[in-house]
Amino acid sequence: MNAPVMAFESTVINRRRDMTLPVRDGVVALEGASGLLHAALLDTKLRWASYGIVGGLMDGLHGLVTTFTTAMAMLVLGREPEPMAVAASAVAAMGGGAAITEHGRIVWQRPLPILGLLQGAPSTNVPPSRPSWQSTPAATGTLTRHAVLPCVYEL
Repeated sequence: MNAPVMAFESTVINRRRDMTLPVRDGVVALEGASGLLHAALLDTKLRWASYGIVGGLMDGLHGLVTTFTTAMAMLVLGREPEPMAVAASAVAAMGGGAAITEHGRIVWQRPLPILGLLQGAPSTNVPPSRPSWQSTPAATGTLTRHAVLPCVYEL
């Protein structure tokens, strides 16, 4: 399938790149496609959803979900649907926030109960200065160079 990919070239520059990707069971398969992630922006009331593929952003990421977005929605990123779903379920159960999965389990999470954006209390759940999901730059690719941009581009 020929699919548009939003390719991050830096923290402020991204470009559309058309790529031929395999489809399995109606879903774009990312095995063997290094540097690509599934991306979904989900309305918190499930009225709408936007899906895509992003490249050059956190290669090796299992699952990352956050409601800290300008769209007031849940941003879901990852290589495979299962770890993405685990992180999304954790964030939904918290009533908003952020979660990161590795190998099918939550390795970090923070609730943001006020509109999915704010904590409302001093944090006792501060991640270490170099969290485990960032400990191997070769595995996580450009995690240290790029921020997760909370916006959606029409491809």
